[in-house]
Amino acid sequence: MVLSADHPFGPALPTQHGGYFDTELVSDTWTKNGVEVTQHFWRRPLSAVITDFSRAGFVVDRVAEPQPSTEALERWPDELAGLVGVPTFIVYRLLKA
Repeated sequence: MVLSADHPFGPALPTQHGGYFDTELVSDTWTKNGVEVTQHFWRRPLSAVITDFSRAGFVVDRVAEPQPSTEALERWPDELAGLVGVPTFIVYRLLKA
């Protein structure tokens, strides 16, 4: 299985009240091409994520931490320039144990 999530080491969001080791539902809102999008997701420490994968019968095979592509930076420089070098997104490849 391959899944993506908000990076657990990413910067705190305005709706986030707890610290890194807290688990909480947060929201992030952004606008692209005139369309406003609000995403709700759980922030939790990496250890909780890995533990949940294991409890569900999976092992982590690979992890990717994508950065904005050159093409995306050219298309949306104002929105994406501040994300270069910042862990905001993570992709896990999981295998059934």
